[in-house]
Amino acid sequence: MTCWLLAAGKALRTRVPRQLHASYVPSAQRDPLGILNEQNATRVQELVPLRMQRMLVSPFTFYRGAAAIMAADLAGGPITGVRVVGCGDAHISNFGLFASPQRTMVFDLNDFDEAAEGPWEWDVKRLVASVVIGARESNFSAAEIRRAATAAAAGCREGLRDMMKLSVLERFYFRVDIEGENKNFDSASRKVLKKATSQARLRTSEAFIEKISERGPNGRLLLKENPPVLAHVPYADEESIIKLFEKYRRTVPADIAQLLSQFTITDIARRVVGVGSVGTRCYIMILTGPQGESLVLQIKEAQVSVLQSYGGEAVNPRFLGLETADAPQALRVVSNSASCRLSPTSFSGMFASTRRTSMFASFAT
Repeated sequence: MTCWLLAAGKALRTRVPRQLHASYVPSAQRDPLGILNEQNATRVQELVPLRMQRMLVSPFTFYRGAAAIMAADLAGGPITGVRVVGCGDAHISNFGLFASPQRTMVFDLNDFDEAAEGPWEWDVKRLVASVVIGARESNFSAAEIRRAATAAAAGCREGLRDMMKLSVLERFYFRVDIEGENKNFDSASRKVLKKATSQARLRTSEAFIEKISERGPNGRLLLKENPPVLAHVPYADEESIIKLFEKYRRTVPADIAQLLSQFTITDIARRVVGVGSVGTRCYIMILTGPQGESLVLQIKEAQVSVLQSYGGEAVNPRFLGLETADAPQALRVVSNSASCRLSPTSFSGMFASTRRTSMFASFAT
């Protein structure tokens, strides 16, 4: 089976030679600002200037917010026709170290807003381009940048090759052993990995709550008002979010539902996150347990993926062998949250059904 797949992949080089991927010819109709304006029209209008402000900080922050522009560019380029469940926004800052529910350290993607079925090449190209842009911004030499980009592409190729040597079950259970990987790096890289691991262990729900909350007059934990980044919502919107939370609770596994049943909602606020997703509706709520312990739950709007908009499509359930498709869950190595897609909804009149908007909810432990 493995040999057949490798042979089939190599045969595609005749139809789409690898050299074709080395060139890019912009379309005469290319309109990057038009793409951004089209996206901005669906966002919370008071937050659109903040999105533009964050994108203009540097070439890399612009790149982070320009997944749709890149997808439109790639749609006119060479495509082999091999389709996968892709991230859609696989730039280097969307990878990191995270604590699993079992408190083991894993390396994984951390952004699935654009996940959908699409051409396999697009994630690789977005990753490698981000390495180049990020390295330029960090003042690396041209030779160093070329080596880094080549290493990123080689890592994708070699990783796929190694995965093909494993059985289906071995691939399913595969995890990157952070501690075990130390022996494969030089001393400088080991120092970087050690620092990154130490920082990741500090990113806990408790630390996050301490940063964004304060005690009210009655001792209740409240979110710190910091508009426009963090702002409390009107009462009517709060009621709708609570209803959304109740719907979410009915969709999670029984053990998670039982856990959440012991918590009460303490506070709710709208939160601005990231760069490209600024202006989409994102809310966080603090939940407090019987002994004062806290959880943070995030409810985030998921708009149509850029993969769907520019040459991809929504994940076909049959493609995954599932009755219902959830691209983020399919892509995660291990989830550090309990999450679900809530069907398109007219959320307190804020989401028009014609926009095909969904909400994702997840909680961090």
